[in-house]
Amino acid sequence: MLGYLFTHDGIKKINFLLYLFVPFVFIGLLAPEILAIALPTFALSFLASRDSLYDIKFYYYTPLIPFLFISAIYGARRLGNWARDWFPRFFTEERCLRFLAALIISSALFANILAAKSPVSILFLHPRSSFHWRNIYIRKPKAYHLAEIKALLPSEARLATTNFLGPHFTHYKRDYVFPKYPSDEVDYIVIDTTERWQPAGAGETTKRLLASPAYEKIFHKDGILVFHRKAPLQEEPNNREN
Repeated sequence: MLGYLFTHDGIKKINFLLYLFVPFVFIGLLAPEILAIALPTFALSFLASRDSLYDIKFYYYTPLIPFLFISAIYGARRLGNWARDWFPRFFTEERCLRFLAALIISSALFANILAAKSPVSILFLHPRSSFHWRNIYIRKPKAYHLAEIKALLPSEARLATTNFLGPHFTHYKRDYVFPKYPSDEVDYIVIDTTERWQPAGAGETTKRLLASPAYEKIFHKDGILVFHRKAPLQEEPNNREN
């Protein structure tokens, strides 16, 4: 068990904990009864094998946020009471709470500069970071292909698209997620083979589509493929979920 903490995944999960608690200077740990309410979500993150579930840059941890704030409030109040009782000559409750508020704000700003995606972050300004402003805000050449692709698709088309392309096609009649889609209900398949996160089976399904006589490749630029489904044939890939 201890050995797992020094593995790649174990270190990432420790970093995830630090990202959660450093902005609050760990004060929330003084109110464990509040954090205990969020134990199921903590368990989901720390027992997961999928790294996005314990990566602060994703959204899966958002149910924890209210409990982190509430526990920090109760923890600060508790620490203020202890400081007043133990060191009455040096600390009043009000003085302690002001100090803690300044400390939390400073720590949150430090965490933002060190690890966030915001414009004041080092990651936002470092040219080698995947979250550098050029990578986030400057359109890639393949983004300009979307208008060309949409011109090929009828307004009533039923689609299957990869994750990052999907939001651009939600106004069509159907927009299934590739590669798990009902083959007999899809007219066009739009695939970005260069997306950072490819779901299981995406590469294999793409190869089968390229080899299948049931589909015609009508677009291929910068790693984006568009397939048009012909008349149903027995050879067409069947991707319906079991």
